[in-house]
Amino acid sequence: MATEGTFLDLGGAVHNVAHSAFGAKGDVRFAEGGTMTAGSPTLNVATNTFTSSDVGKVIWVPGADTSGRTLSHLDGTRQGYEDFVTISGYVSPTQVTLSKSAATSVTGQKIGFGSYDNPAIQAAVDTVSAAGGGRVLCQAGRIYLVRNVIMRPGVTLDLNGATLIRPANNGVWRTVSVPESGNGRWGGPLDSAPITIRNGILDGNRTNQGPYTNYELQQGHLMFFDADPAQAGRLRVNVQDMVLQECVADGVTIFRNVDIQISNVRAMDCWRGGLVAGGGYSRLRVNQFMTGGYVHDSGIDLEIDQVGSEGFGGSKAVDVQMNSVWVQGDFDIELQPGGVLIAENIICKKPGFIVGGLESTVRISNSEFVVGTFPGSGSNGNRIVWPSDMTFSNCTFTVQPEAPNASTPFNLAAARVAFRAGYAPANQTLRLIDCKFRLGAGVKESDSTYAIWVEEDALSLNNELVVQGCDIPSGFDVGVRAVFGLRATIRDTRIRAAKPIHWDANEGDSGIDLVIDDLDVQGARFYMAAGDGYPGSGIKRIVHRNTAMDEADAGVSSIGGFHMTTYVGGRTIRVASSPVGRLAGMPGDVAELEAPVAGQPWRWVCTQTHSLADGTVWKAEAALGA
Repeated sequence: MATEGTFLDLGGAVHNVAHSAFGAKGDVRFAEGGTMTAGSPTLNVATNTFTSSDVGKVIWVPGADTSGRTLSHLDGTRQGYEDFVTISGYVSPTQVTLSKSAATSVTGQKIGFGSYDNPAIQAAVDTVSAAGGGRVLCQAGRIYLVRNVIMRPGVTLDLNGATLIRPANNGVWRTVSVPESGNGRWGGPLDSAPITIRNGILDGNRTNQGPYTNYELQQGHLMFFDADPAQAGRLRVNVQDMVLQECVADGVTIFRNVDIQISNVRAMDCWRGGLVAGGGYSRLRVNQFMTGGYVHDSGIDLEIDQVGSEGFGGSKAVDVQMNSVWVQGDFDIELQPGGVLIAENIICKKPGFIVGGLESTVRISNSEFVVGTFPGSGSNGNRIVWPSDMTFSNCTFTVQPEAPNASTPFNLAAARVAFRAGYAPANQTLRLIDCKFRLGAGVKESDSTYAIWVEEDALSLNNELVVQGCDIPSGFDVGVRAVFGLRATIRDTRIRAAKPIHWDANEGDSGIDLVIDDLDVQGARFYMAAGDGYPGSGIKRIVHRNTAMDEADAGVSSIGGFHMTTYVGGRTIRVASSPVGRLAGMPGDVAELEAPVAGQPWRWVCTQTHSLADGTVWKAEAALGA
């Protein structure tokens, strides 16, 4: 490990922040039992902690400033400035005098203190950058107090097992960032040399930052990267082997014109999100990323929809690849036109799920998602929105309420789909291939549960749902539910829901075009339930291929009947006796006796449908042996 001096490594100079030219100490320590009395600058702690060499160091005392804020700055009304409270006098190993008196009496507090190392580390970064690039090396196991380190292209910040912790009441300063305007901001026709941050911890000192849960400090991220959107070049960034923790905002935020690789990173208790992308013309490559927390369920939020979020050429598109990602909080992906998401091995442990792919391409495989209750008015939460060209393959969708309630019934859909939501794009396709749908913890008998729910659409938009090779177990009330305007193919799928298929087709452009091929149904109360068949309700077509079932699973129900529908093919229904007068069917259905009797009819074809059994017309074919 480097100590004093400079040597060549990875193609550039290596500077240790402890070198006498910089003088970083990395000596932050903590002590329990902090006690102060209002009006007094004396601080006592429970155990031997201080030495005379601690005089001049920055210190913070939770709750000891006005209104119970953390005592950290001489002017307690300003956040993020460098007028820190310091240790002004040493009395004993358990007592020191501070440069500011307490405004509020406190006892039993965990205090922190140490040298302010931001100028030293920044000087090392600037020195390496001026030399054409290289590595800034911290000392293993040290804790450095920093407000905002500005990184430069070509510089690697190797924490080497150290921690950067931000001061108390640091405002919206980002722990590690890049110039966001003026000289030093990356911009040009080509991509930058890489910035690398690796092998350590960024600690946001969350509990000593003041109020933040009403977005007071929502820009105080641990990492923030952005480049000039007027230029084609991207800022290249590598984040490797890092822990991002205890933050009042995001663990890492990617804005415009950034090309970032994130590998083996954990974001814990980052209030707004573990990984956030908010700007266009960016690329993200994420591998082995975990986000969660004990206080805040940090999640992933890729949402490029704000004014000013446009990257080069006015683009809001992002190109994202993810593999081996574990999410305890929200999984919120809302792509803009031209976006791409390729994701594999994504594990989401709690509700809070949205994937939006407006005019984008999405491929998600071998993943698990937990989906909560129906979204409220104006919310896109807990659903798939604008699935322009979207495929989920070999994924599991588990539905469970965010906050189980014994008395309130919920509407719950494992996959709720909105082809249009305020905006009505056409020619979209959502494919659910080899997927499983499950009921999770907290689901009650009184809840209404759906494996797949498709919101209102219009056939003229030519949007399509494809369900292939999927498994919907018993326990769900409905397998596939469409409000109206459904074009769908259900193929090679097993459904054990009480009602495998339910669709409504009311008026206007709200009909259905449904292809059912090799559907395995058992335990159904009704095979299919349908809405009214009013004239003018658009195309209504039902195609059956390779679909056989027992009589008990074959029932159909419709308020207005199925008479406004075109039928192609039909189901094969195994019956114990003649279906005439007792079994509702659809034209093209074939009823076959399980135990034919010689000389007696054994096969009937439905020629006229009705929602009631005695209104359905079955025509007997030749008797067995005739």
